[in-house]
Amino acid sequence: MRPPAVWLCSGEWLRWQVNYRFSVPRSDWSYRLETLDLAYGPADAVVFLGIPTHRVDERAVAMTDRRAAAANGHVFHLVDVFTGRPFSEVRVAEFAHALNLCAADLSPGLTPAVVSTGLRYLVMPIESGLEHARITRPDFEELLATVGAEFVYVVDVAAMEGRHWNNDGRTEDVATGSGAGTVAAYLVRNRRVPANRPFVLRQGRFAGRPSEITLTGEGTAEDIRSIRVAGQVVAVGHGRLDAVPIGPA
Repeated sequence: MRPPAVWLCSGEWLRWQVNYRFSVPRSDWSYRLETLDLAYGPADAVVFLGIPTHRVDERAVAMTDRRAAAANGHVFHLVDVFTGRPFSEVRVAEFAHALNLCAADLSPGLTPAVVSTGLRYLVMPIESGLEHARITRPDFEELLATVGAEFVYVVDVAAMEGRHWNNDGRTEDVATGSGAGTVAAYLVRNRRVPANRPFVLRQGRFAGRPSEITLTGEGTAEDIRSIRVAGQVVAVGHGRLDAVPIGPA
């Protein structure tokens, strides 16, 4: 769900912010914050160094309000909750092998699925072998594309713990909100966790930074309306723009 429209009067201005996390082949994670300043009527560039009349904040976590973020979380509104065709046994085995897993590690009664809350994740359910899981194929991103997925999230549904890497497997993430959101949708749809009741998913232990993500699937198993993702956050850096850049970047 996007924020409501904002109407500007003459002399007013608005600041809109949104952030992204993404990766490219053979590269680490990249984080990008986009800021758009809009003024109604004539305005000097220096006006944008002041306090905006209106704000539209679509950042995943507002670092200035960490307690509220931990309590309330970020809401992902589902887009194409489950996409693609059911996985055949051959394809399940192919992805398991690509993730250094064997048939005995897989969760009985559950099959992988591509789930989207904006980013399309292949959710790989297992019940053992999480400590051995890793991406073993150099063409893993291309393999994901064959099922319409952009990333993978391996989840031990017995231990409620998961792992996620960038697609070349070189960097493991410690707390993936977008991926955890798809796991919540998957578990609610498969009735492994109840709807409208928070549960905790752990991640990051194997990267040396254990994290806990609180998830709530809102709606019913048949009709999941949204996923709420919450957890404690820690500021690790900040920056300040003292002047408006002039000329080529």
